[in-house]
Amino acid sequence: MTGAQLATLYPLAELLTVIELGLATRVWKAYATPDLIALIDLLTEDFGRLRYLRVALLAHLARLKIGSNGLPLIENQLLTLIQSSPKTTRQVVTEWLANDRIYGLGDWSIKNHIAQLTRRGLIREADGILIGIAAD
Repeated sequence: MTGAQLATLYPLAELLTVIELGLATRVWKAYATPDLIALIDLLTEDFGRLRYLRVALLAHLARLKIGSNGLPLIENQLLTLIQSSPKTTRQVVTEWLANDRIYGLGDWSIKNHIAQLTRRGLIREADGILIGIAAD
């Protein structure tokens, strides 16, 4: 976004109350700790004009949730993508970036998740192609 584009949004800015700023501070402190209960407890708060904050917290908590196979959400989604058909790392990154509307991962983060799946023995690379390894 250019400076001129950002300037057109300034008249739409909303002033936050002291209560909303206090909530934002509590959310940030809870987000920065490994205590998921603190984040979950905040979901009962009135978010006022911070209308997207509850959705963001729910997405963050979903990202941290471990599936029945022991993988977090993003790694499960990447594994499904790779298992659907063999792809190069570049194809996986491109497909993820085209479809992700929540997490905003960049190529570096996606490649790190792919490396984690490789270390766990869930995918392998053969001739530049990522292949999902079937579970026993």
